[in-house]
Amino acid sequence: MTAWGDQYIQALRAQTPFAGARASGAALSLQDAYALQAECVAACTGQLGKTVRGYKAALTAAAAQQAMDVDTPIAGVLFSDGEVSPDSSFTPARAALLETELGYTLREGVTRPVDTAQAESLIASCHPMMEIASPNLSGKPGGIDLVAANSAAYAYVQGPALALQTAALDTLEVSLHGPQGECFSGRGGEVMQGQAAALAWLINRVLESGYPVEPGHLFMTGSIGGIVPAAPGTYVARFGNLQELVLTITG
Repeated sequence: MTAWGDQYIQALRAQTPFAGARASGAALSLQDAYALQAECVAACTGQLGKTVRGYKAALTAAAAQQAMDVDTPIAGVLFSDGEVSPDSSFTPARAALLETELGYTLREGVTRPVDTAQAESLIASCHPMMEIASPNLSGKPGGIDLVAANSAAYAYVQGPALALQTAALDTLEVSLHGPQGECFSGRGGEVMQGQAAALAWLINRVLESGYPVEPGHLFMTGSIGGIVPAAPGTYVARFGNLQELVLTITG
């Protein structure tokens, strides 16, 4: 196991924040950060026996990128043991955030970069999603730190399939409601240049990182509307008149 992968695994086991990749003072590029992320993923699959469920996009909004000192969205790896059932309770083991998203299950594998039309043709099903994100980093991390620590991937809730194309999903009104009322709202199309474009970007970013894209993999295209701390209480994610996802945060 590499030193960075070992540090990541130790932090996961202890559920304590750890210093970001830049803490050593080294000048790291985004490519360097994805190489460190790959070490974390290899440690998780090799040492902890985790299996890859799919991939996620993060920092899809320009304001979020600016705040984290990067000029592009970023991606991370989702593991199967991070799935939380809808209408259930979840107790975060560390500080976490809640987001509403859309996810896509692919009907076939991909080995070459795709454009927007090709990405849409690969969709087997689309799903309402809630992400429970957790950077697990100390101090004030930047985008490089976030990528190296697997882009805050932690847990997620996958809802049943929606019978809609991405063009309709772009106009879908999405909102999250918590103990104090509405937390935020937005539309599916606010992610990058729309859902199909976001999916194409994520597939291509995953391939560039050297990860496999296989049938059945889940792709989460990024936060819609906003983000809130995962404080105790019951949260309802609404996807227009189509679907609700309910999750109770405890602890």
